[in-house]
Amino acid sequence: MRKPDAKPPDPRHHPVMLQIDRLYKAHNGGLPAPSMQRAARALSALLGANPKWPLEMLLRCVNNRFDSECINLALQPHSWIKFLPDYARGPLDGWGKPKKQRAPDYASGPQITIESERILSELEADLGIRRPGR
Repeated sequence: MRKPDAKPPDPRHHPVMLQIDRLYKAHNGGLPAPSMQRAARALSALLGANPKWPLEMLLRCVNNRFDSECINLALQPHSWIKFLPDYARGPLDGWGKPKKQRAPDYASGPQITIESERILSELEADLGIRRPGR
């Protein structure tokens, strides 16, 4: 229960947590993400430090993290949430640099894989939201 004088929750928090849980389950045989309370606190800190980041960019960062090379897909989310801004330009290669695309166009935003696009569409349907241009 929230204290009466507490700030209202960040509206970006719940959709990002849902996406983290969905992708964790999808990449770990259906197992739920561990320590989600710690992940929620880590996400609150990230959102508080980045109040102007739109929900769509945060969701892309989560997708890009799971689409990156040489990452531990079973790592507890609280340990990597603070690094989500590293994935703003797209998935990372094995050296921690943005993956090279055949024709990179960073002006159009991060690249989204077909699987991530499907998961993002499901999340939008569940939350009743639409991305711009859809």
